[in-house]
Amino acid sequence: MRKRSRAALVAITVIGLGATAGTSQPAVPSPTFVSPAGHRVSSFALAAGLDGRAVVTWTAADRHDITRIWVSDRAPGGAFRPPVALSDPARQAWNRTAAVAPDGTELVGWVEERRNSPQSFVVVAARPPGAPFGKPHRLATHARGASQLRLAFGADGTAIAAWVQETAKYVGRVAVAVRTPAGHWLKPEMVTDTERTVSNPQVALDGTGTATLVWDRAPPPNKPTILHAARQAGDAQVRAAVRPRGGTFGGYRILSNPHHQATDAFLAENARGDAAVVWRMLPSRRDPVRFRIAFAYRRGDGRFGGHHLLGTRTHGFSFPRAAIDPDGVASFVWGAQPTQAELNCDCVRIFAARRPPGGPVGKPTAISPHAVTGPEIATGPSGGALVLWTPDSVSRKDFRTRVEGRFVAADGTLGPRRRLSTLGRGMDAEGQGALSGADRAVVAWTRYFKGHSHLEVIDTEVP
Repeated sequence: MRKRSRAALVAITVIGLGATAGTSQPAVPSPTFVSPAGHRVSSFALAAGLDGRAVVTWTAADRHDITRIWVSDRAPGGAFRPPVALSDPARQAWNRTAAVAPDGTELVGWVEERRNSPQSFVVVAARPPGAPFGKPHRLATHARGASQLRLAFGADGTAIAAWVQETAKYVGRVAVAVRTPAGHWLKPEMVTDTERTVSNPQVALDGTGTATLVWDRAPPPNKPTILHAARQAGDAQVRAAVRPRGGTFGGYRILSNPHHQATDAFLAENARGDAAVVWRMLPSRRDPVRFRIAFAYRRGDGRFGGHHLLGTRTHGFSFPRAAIDPDGVASFVWGAQPTQAELNCDCVRIFAARRPPGGPVGKPTAISPHAVTGPEIATGPSGGALVLWTPDSVSRKDFRTRVEGRFVAADGTLGPRRRLSTLGRGMDAEGQGALSGADRAVVAWTRYFKGHSHLEVIDTEVP
């Protein structure tokens, strides 16, 4: 599975770009230490409900070097509870993720290996409001292995899990399983064929229970990689499929330009079914290091339109993100090195642009300082957004960094740059966030301390 950059990860609201608000710097919030002392936290995921409920799950190796899945959550208005381990103590586990339903049901998923076997399978555990986590439930019990698990809830309480199920060496299929509002998991469904390598499944549910699935399709294993100039046109594509409530996923649609290489798709969808998919593409085989950002938009329950371009060609890597507010206004953020001079100094900046329904994309605006990694974006029902990034630690002689971000109001007002954590050891200040109500956000990160990485969480006001 491709390893993402050590970017600041977030959950946010919508991105609308307008006048910048006041520039005063609020005090850095004091964090809560969530993981126990001695835990070697290697990765984590964060999710929140609109009532203030939040759940954070992480992987940590025990003294026998068994990596387990841990979880801590908080009720609305409460504090994070002592963590509990969900995975089997005798099996390695990884690829943790989480989601929170509108009624407060928490869902945690992970991948767990079979005992004495290289095969692995998907496991989920649910916690209804006011009750403990139930017995873990296996979704996939066969095939070679599972990876890249994603979870999503719909407004009616329907949940969906999507992952890559390996069928042969370097070849797999995108699989999905649906959980009814009553808590029953339906039989997993294989969506894609077995002729190609698939990765990066993205899934979302609208207010009616209709599911949208997006994934990257790569060439067969014997073809060159995306950065190779001799790559044949159309080998790497972004594809999408839709599942109506109570039905199955139909045929796929290719969203990206069939003559260009496309990868790293990201899906955003609102309750009425407006959706945006954004990805990065390599438009020229003669120039394998300059990318473009492209997107496709769908209004309501219609079909995705043709692809559109954002900004200009950019050097280096840019992992784009998107958000959609309740009225269908799409916001896009990405990291870019627009010029060769910036490439030489590793001066990545975060850019953002906004597109009203049926209208043109606004001019991209730089919202971060130079030399950062990121971004991530997340949305809430009010239409606001939070974008997070991590300044480059190499520019400091002590190799320390922090989690930073900016809030964007639904009307496009850009809030001031905010420091959300204190300085920490460079590559361990990875951040992730989620909106936990109309005016609150939860942000978490790992911090290197006394030989281990531990997990810290803050609750902060959204201006």
